[in-house]
Amino acid sequence: MRKFFFYILVGWTVLIFGSLLVNLFVFEKNSEDIIQNKSMSFFILMQSIRAWNSSHGRLYVPVTESVRPNPYLSHPLREVVTQENDTLTMINPAYMTRLIAEQTAKDTSNVAKTFRFHITSLHPIRPANKADEWEMQTLERFNHNVDRVFEKSDIDGVPHYRYMAPLVVQPSCLACHGKQGYASGDIRGGLSVSTPVTSSLIAIENPTFQKMIALYMIIFLTGFFTLLYFRRSMLRRQSSMETTTLQLQQANVTKDKLFNIISHDLRTPASNLLFLSDMLINRGADMSEEKKLHYLELINKAANTSNNLLNNLLQWSRTQSNHITVNPVIFNTKTVIAEAMDQTHLQAEKKEVAIVDVSADQCVKADFEMVTTVLRNLVSNAIKFSYPGHSIVIDAVQLPNHLVQLSVADTGTGMTPDIISTLFDVDKNRTTVGTDSEKGTGLGLILCKEFVERNGGHIFVESEFGKGSKFIFTLPHGNILQSNRL
Repeated sequence: MRKFFFYILVGWTVLIFGSLLVNLFVFEKNSEDIIQNKSMSFFILMQSIRAWNSSHGRLYVPVTESVRPNPYLSHPLREVVTQENDTLTMINPAYMTRLIAEQTAKDTSNVAKTFRFHITSLHPIRPANKADEWEMQTLERFNHNVDRVFEKSDIDGVPHYRYMAPLVVQPSCLACHGKQGYASGDIRGGLSVSTPVTSSLIAIENPTFQKMIALYMIIFLTGFFTLLYFRRSMLRRQSSMETTTLQLQQANVTKDKLFNIISHDLRTPASNLLFLSDMLINRGADMSEEKKLHYLELINKAANTSNNLLNNLLQWSRTQSNHITVNPVIFNTKTVIAEAMDQTHLQAEKKEVAIVDVSADQCVKADFEMVTTVLRNLVSNAIKFSYPGHSIVIDAVQLPNHLVQLSVADTGTGMTPDIISTLFDVDKNRTTVGTDSEKGTGLGLILCKEFVERNGGHIFVESEFGKGSKFIFTLPHGNILQSNRL
């Protein structure tokens, strides 16, 4: 599942960022086309202005601080004085182009910052019109039938889009440039238009570019969180299916355990009861009183076994079907210990095993009947694995974490670690024959674990093979003053 969603996420990421890269490429290409068209339009505009200037023969403007007589213009009427005694200077197309370029360079508007232009030539009259390296190479290319150039090139280390087209000598240009040896139709120089790459459509500062990046991030994150949501949904569904599968497996184990108990463990004492009662009915007249008493004791033993088994089986089946309710009350542990001892004293007397209560008064809050069942099963289990003459010790102590610990200890057969590890697992639990060949189902300990945990406690065992066992469980501490069952 993890690999599956990892591959989907990788595919989604590749798809989105691949599409973004393609769109950026197209966007950049469109950006370059737009800049080229704008540069070409600007060049055509400047050509039109220059043509308008030259078509008027001579154009004069007042001499000012920013417009001085052109020292590179050799013309007898370069300056004229009006009747009002104002000095005017001639503005030819080249000078007009330079003045416009200088004015544009002073402008701080975004449009002016976007486009810069420069009039140049391989043989300029004015030194400031000298071509830079790129312009010089481009002017050389114009001599080889190249009509315009648009490409990226650095200006003072800053990348620019640069457009340049040739300036062709017109008949009206010969008045100034004829003496330089130019003829009509010759390439006099060129006009270059430069745009910083940072001013293009793909610049980080460009709002359109930012919107496109934001849109792709939204699409990517939407897809990412959608995939994450579906992954979690699938994991929850898978977890739910696994839980259901485990529950079904547990139900099958429970069913098999139940059938095993009914078919074997419950049938055995029932068969003994039938056999022994038939013997007494059919042959009782010929038996001695001592033998009859022996048979009655065996019948009683089989009946007690069946009764205990049926009680455990009934309570266990109720827990498996969730038909049992926990009714916590506050009571003294002495009361429940006495109840458990009373229910098992016949079993203990018959096997000559002593049950000793060494506990102090402790108060717990739990279901009284459930705790009674737990103690009865633990004491009965201790009797089963104890030898005649041994003692079973029941104790109850208060723990510092608001819990009361109850324990049932014997000095009987004890258990190996392998047996201990499967005691409370219904699917692994296996029964062991007692010291007097007593048989069991292992259901009692499983029931004890179920009841202890339902009352907020924990059960565990300490045992050493050949030396005995000590079953310990905890219950929540209660206030004895609130006890309603003492």
